[in-house]
Amino acid sequence: MATLSRSIIAIFPFFVFLILYCNDTFRLPAVLRKSLPLLISFVLIISPWLVRNYLVHHKPFILTTEGGFALLASNNHYAKGDGLTSLDVLFTPEENRLISKMTEVEREKVYQNQAMRYILKNLNLMPKLLLKKMLCFWNVFSTDYFAGGRKITRYNIMYSLVLMFSILGFFMPSGQRLNIGRFVLVLLFIYFSGVSLIFMGDPRMRYPLEPFLIIFANHGVASVYNKFRSKVLFYALIIAIIGVNLFLYINSDFIFYRFGVLVKNLTL
Repeated sequence: MATLSRSIIAIFPFFVFLILYCNDTFRLPAVLRKSLPLLISFVLIISPWLVRNYLVHHKPFILTTEGGFALLASNNHYAKGDGLTSLDVLFTPEENRLISKMTEVEREKVYQNQAMRYILKNLNLMPKLLLKKMLCFWNVFSTDYFAGGRKITRYNIMYSLVLMFSILGFFMPSGQRLNIGRFVLVLLFIYFSGVSLIFMGDPRMRYPLEPFLIIFANHGVASVYNKFRSKVLFYALIIAIIGVNLFLYINSDFIFYRFGVLVKNLTL
């Protein structure tokens, strides 16, 4: 069901299949028996949408016609890593008028072509833009919007704590020479990060990953706990980390300003 609202999830069954395949010591028949119910359910759920897309657009669109919009929104001379909410500034009034009369498929093609022209014409700017996208993707600040256009940006203390411990868990040894589950989780992170580099680095793009961040964070905390002979030192470390994050949260405005300056300097 998540695939219908967030097409980035569409490849997730592949990762489930890969886990089953590796856990069954590479026996394809056994994996097919286990994964077939999942694959059938997945196809049955999205098939009405696939049929609908073909009937409406007369072309086989898998899930969405918003790919071109997302690609252009984050690959243009206004891009800052996340993406524009409106593409009107990228076209003349006459072009916008013509685009508004196009079908979804025609608009998708126009946006894709415009984005690819910008990318190919500005290859020298891509490394800096990719860095901005990655920083936006893992952004530790959250923005809340209120009536009247007012917005408040705050340090996301809960996400930041999970991120810190998950980084620790990512690099801590798992005690096995080859942990397939861990390997597949790493592939998930690579996949979602890669998609954000192609399209936009909006924090919303990482939300499907956050449960897996918690898994790595749990491993990180447990590993550190087991390495400390003195549990007093362990709890002191945890309290210190939480204290630092509270300090960052209380001083969100100053930290956000300095973070913005740092990103600007890195991507000049």
